[in-house]
Amino acid sequence: MKRILLILSILFITNFKTFPQKAKDYYEKGLNAFQKKLDNQAVLYLDSSINLKNDEYVTYQLRGFIKSYQGKFVDAISDFDKAIRLNPNDADNFGYRASAKGSNTDIKGAVQDLTQAIKIAPRKGEYYRDRAKFYAKLQDTVSAQLDLNKAITIDPEDAYNFTERAVIKDSAHDLPGALQDLNQAILIDPNQSTFYRQRAELHLKLRDTISALSDFDHDIRLVKKDNPMFYWDHYDRAKTRFLTGNYTGCVEDCKVIITDFNIQPDTSLIKLAYEYSAQANLKNGNYLATISDCNDLLKLYPKDYTVYLAKGEAHFRLNEFNDCLKAVNEAIAIHPTAEAYFYRSLANAKLNHLKEVENDLTKAINLNSNYFLAYRNRALVRGVLANYKGTIADANIVLKNDPTDVKVLTTKGMALYFLNNKKEGCPIVKRAASLGDQNAKQFAKEKCK
Repeated sequence: MKRILLILSILFITNFKTFPQKAKDYYEKGLNAFQKKLDNQAVLYLDSSINLKNDEYVTYQLRGFIKSYQGKFVDAISDFDKAIRLNPNDADNFGYRASAKGSNTDIKGAVQDLTQAIKIAPRKGEYYRDRAKFYAKLQDTVSAQLDLNKAITIDPEDAYNFTERAVIKDSAHDLPGALQDLNQAILIDPNQSTFYRQRAELHLKLRDTISALSDFDHDIRLVKKDNPMFYWDHYDRAKTRFLTGNYTGCVEDCKVIITDFNIQPDTSLIKLAYEYSAQANLKNGNYLATISDCNDLLKLYPKDYTVYLAKGEAHFRLNEFNDCLKAVNEAIAIHPTAEAYFYRSLANAKLNHLKEVENDLTKAINLNSNYFLAYRNRALVRGVLANYKGTIADANIVLKNDPTDVKVLTTKGMALYFLNNKKEGCPIVKRAASLGDQNAKQFAKEKCK
């Protein structure tokens, strides 16, 4: 329900003959408070007006509207019931009650009220649009689209009719049709930021990231900075820039959020911005910036293990393997995952802690029995550790998934050879050599004559 529309409709009512003067005074004070958005004060004035036996339906209508706006839907419906009893020919009474019922999960009741409103005022397009929304909630997209078609016929210059029909078409998987409606809405009203945001999201579904970015640009230019959506728009553009490989642009959008978004205590958007900034900096090779992002984020969310993993990866890229281990150990202490143990195995490998590498990979496999890369790396490190039976067991799992992995073929063949099974080992080594593995070629030349 729109506050401004109710104010306008009430101001057109001039017949207050049944109002006692004092009741009228309280009503007008309530209306004045409502116009100033002093809703609690408005309700008190309207209560006083009604207590003076004011039987004007607009008083109940206004109080019901305010209570609905406050989320007091049961009380609002009660007021609209009284307004309807006093004036069953005012379509708005049914329209407002429909909104309250719909917000109170009585979707079918909302449809019934809007149907009655349409009977009273069949040329009022917004009733068809509102009923279409409720039909959509009932999964009746056919009726929803028919209502929106009617709304557009009645008022083809109302851009919102087209945006709502775009939603219905989108839900029915008619993405080109939805795009056509959004194009028309923007043609009618090119200054609504929400239209561009809606079309940008549709472009992403159509995998047209260039058009999506253009729409996010328009959206951000139109929305005011004091509107929280300004920052969510930057976040959506940051995600899209990340998808297109524009990591610098992604970081720029995230910086706007991190620097200026200060709605407390909600830090969820700040968290998302830091996460994308850290990943974009990682992709861009700005590893120190990634570490800085992670450190700032950990001040807000000290128990987020994924942040420690990202920080560990940045240290790894900087060849700071001990720092990488510290970060990954923090992640494991919070939430031990297969991924975390695998990351730690990489750092231990760089530090030549081969037994720790094997142990980490075993823990990763215990947590994820389908972690083929962990089996692969364990096969290789077990070969170096002379755990030849373990090497062969891991290699068999890997080669079943990828029979042309030359490093694993070489390692398995050599393991068989060192277990005195030259007959099986050498043909495997020679196969790896034929696939281009230089170690296999050298081993075959020396051992498999």
